[in-house]
Amino acid sequence: MPAQPQPEKIQKGYPMSFERFNLVNLYFMVNPGFKKAKTVEMRPSLEVANKYDEKNKTLDIRIKVSLSDGNTPFTFTIVGEGRFIFKAAPDEQTLTNVANINGPAIIYPYVRETIADLTRRAGFTPLHLQPVNFIKFSKKAADAKTLLEKGKKTAQGK
Repeated sequence: MPAQPQPEKIQKGYPMSFERFNLVNLYFMVNPGFKKAKTVEMRPSLEVANKYDEKNKTLDIRIKVSLSDGNTPFTFTIVGEGRFIFKAAPDEQTLTNVANINGPAIIYPYVRETIADLTRRAGFTPLHLQPVNFIKFSKKAADAKTLLEKGKKTAQGK
């Protein structure tokens, strides 16, 4: 008989806990057309998305890192997801901070480690993704969203 799933538990004394990390999607391909160069510039893209379930007080955060442009020895896409559980419904500021800053900062090292290990196992020097300052990343995303919203209003006003 298969094991029954255990109920999610919050560690004592904390308003929330990190429940788990899952690797949701992973794609890796060696580029047979890669032309060796003295330096190879790799600029992976980073996306963060989140979803809060009010009923269960759970926050799921997804991080997607992709490298698919230009003359690189390989391409990859990795999507990792972490789940956080709150004891009580968080206030809006706390939820925003955990969803955009604290949560991604906890999950990102799992993604970094996976890429480093995968590239090493593929026979390359391990690719160690740069650390990310999620405070700055969150601010840039918020600023870009504000600019996009202003652009939509301007276009609608014409």
